[in-house]
Amino acid sequence: MSIAKRRTSDLKAAVATLDLFTQKQADNQDLSVRDGKLILINRSPLKRFLAFMKTIFSRRAREKHLQRKRDVQTTVSGAIDTIRKHHLLISKLHSGDEEEKQLASITIETIKRYNESLSDQSQEENTHLIELPPISHLFSTKENNENLSCAPVLNQEADLIRTKANTLLRQHGLLPTGAALASLNTAPIHAKVNPQSQTSTVCLTLNVLPGTVIQVEGNFKRINDTSSAPIANSFALSVNADQYRFPYPSQHNGWALKGELIPQYIHRLDQVPLFKVIYQRQKELASLLMPQGVLVSHAKKIHALKKAAFLEHRTLLINKHKELVLALLRASELKEDYMSIVEQFFTHLLQATEPLQILEKAYDSIGRSCISVPQDKLQEAWVGKSEKFHDPLLVQESAQEVLLKAYQEQVKTLSPFEQLICRAIGPGTQQILLQHWSETLECAPPMLKDFEQKLQLIAFRQLEIFQSELLDSSPPENCFEGMKKQLEDEIACLNANSFEGIESSAVDIVYELEAYFNTRYLGKALLQNSSSPGQKVEFMQDVKAE
Repeated sequence: MSIAKRRTSDLKAAVATLDLFTQKQADNQDLSVRDGKLILINRSPLKRFLAFMKTIFSRRAREKHLQRKRDVQTTVSGAIDTIRKHHLLISKLHSGDEEEKQLASITIETIKRYNESLSDQSQEENTHLIELPPISHLFSTKENNENLSCAPVLNQEADLIRTKANTLLRQHGLLPTGAALASLNTAPIHAKVNPQSQTSTVCLTLNVLPGTVIQVEGNFKRINDTSSAPIANSFALSVNADQYRFPYPSQHNGWALKGELIPQYIHRLDQVPLFKVIYQRQKELASLLMPQGVLVSHAKKIHALKKAAFLEHRTLLINKHKELVLALLRASELKEDYMSIVEQFFTHLLQATEPLQILEKAYDSIGRSCISVPQDKLQEAWVGKSEKFHDPLLVQESAQEVLLKAYQEQVKTLSPFEQLICRAIGPGTQQILLQHWSETLECAPPMLKDFEQKLQLIAFRQLEIFQSELLDSSPPENCFEGMKKQLEDEIACLNANSFEGIESSAVDIVYELEAYFNTRYLGKALLQNSSSPGQKVEFMQDVKAE
């Protein structure tokens, strides 16, 4: 059986187990485990009563009852872990064939019923709810087009796509009419042509905020090189809004890491209370920062104030950025002569008319190459058909190979400065990603080194500041002082003799995650290796299997 079929089979079995457990909760039936599978036991009220009385007067009956209860708890707990582990597969099934879509739908419905069966518990006790991450951050009214070749945009196509975009924006309430018209006049437009069908796909892109992009697409029938006709019902709007996850460089102080350095999906959120606060804030900001969200205007004001402050104090802030880079390179213990590359980059930055844009572009490229793209490639490999990811002895090594290969492919096209920073942080960011993935891969998490912990700490601090600014009803009074202090704090963090000596609330989150991922791995290993029939499993103490 292929790994893809094995994973689908594992998911089906877990969903079936959860479904049986939910039925038992609803119908007040009895559960047992036979050959490793959960089964329902239909007994009359009289037989149920007699069985209960036996547990009172017979020690053997009581021990048998408790063992059956433990077996049920272990089986259901394992099914929940399997579903959480396969959250990426569930996401992929949503865009698969009809059978796969049906499995995804059944899974979501079963999870919903299961969560509802626990609704009578208090919030403090109800720690076993299954919460899957969002299927996608992309809302779209149109499916992706096939691969087409780039082509010039005809004037009449550009005029019509702007008109259609204005209509669709107003229909979806994404932007006020005035703002939409002003943005549409300068929005970039691209076209791709299918030579066989003589049709073109024209796309207009609006950048609402860093990380929030609106696209309007439409198809045209090319009549000749200068004219075309719109194809009816082909115009659609899509919104890609994931900026709530993490600040972009210009939303922080000119540089920022990437949101993938924050765990994307913790399976047992109740076991990481400090991290849970940040995670819950991310969920709150998800809808508030959509293009029609109430925080969009506030976020734009903060962004504009930071851009203005950077331009006004550019020399001082650029020099602070140079200090930051040198501190980063020293902390990474990179063994090479890098001063000429650093000097050349910052000399260019001081002379540039838009230094913040250059910084943002550089750090965005660095982040994508070191963090985002390797993370995406690892997701694809795990959900894909690689047999190595089904072998416990090879899974960690395979994950490292995927991350390293993706990183090496990406850095080839970067500038010398971008490549330098990638060489400094790339190995560390890969270790952080492996720590996050250890829970899904069921492998030992790497123990992060001092520099890697500092990077993780800085990522959490950047996210905390971003969230705090957005949730504060008034924009920062002095953006320059705030940006300067943020840079100085990050420099101090990197220059610290050791991670243990840093004073920050985010230090406790780093330690919390280290303990969590190690505990999860060791707990899983103990569970798999233990043959003791009386092993204790923490799972829904109020659930009864009698």
